Amino acid sequence: VKHAAEQYSIYLTTEEAEELLIAWKETFPELVAYFDLAAANKEQTVEIHKTQRYRYFNTFTQAANTHFQGLAADIMKLAWIRITEGSYHDTTSPLYGCRPILPIHDEAIVEVPEARAEECLAAIAATMSTASHDILEGLTIPTDGKVMKVWSK
Repeated sequence: VKHAAEQYSIYLTTEEAEELLIAWKETFPELVAYFDLAAANKEQTVEIHKTQRYRYFNTFTQAANTHFQGLAADIMKLAWIRITEGSYHDTTSPLYGCRPILPIHDEAIVEVPEARAEECLAAIAATMSTASHDILEGLTIPTDGKVMKVWSK
């Protein structure tokens, strides 16, 4: 009740909050089980699926987030490595001559020649999708992007 009021300016009675919690648990029973597992698994080190990277977590939020955010981070790291290799080392890559600037969560900021912007965008998107396919063992996450002269959300 306090969090809803302070963070979202939503004012609930305790009874209303309890009703919402019951409705949420009935709607998403798999998440109840997942959060119970996360609560029981604090203070542990886990291996992130597929990448063999280990992460220690000591809070409930870290335990609940690790298996999702960890995979997303590993996908982005692999994509970034491949974008960088294409930009600097693979002379046959459409990205050769581009300049990777910054990976931000699930975004790859890459400086590309204006004349090749659309071709480079397609190559970056394909690289990111391929990285998801490789990390997630066959599941490909579709990607899109934008050509911009100035980075902006």
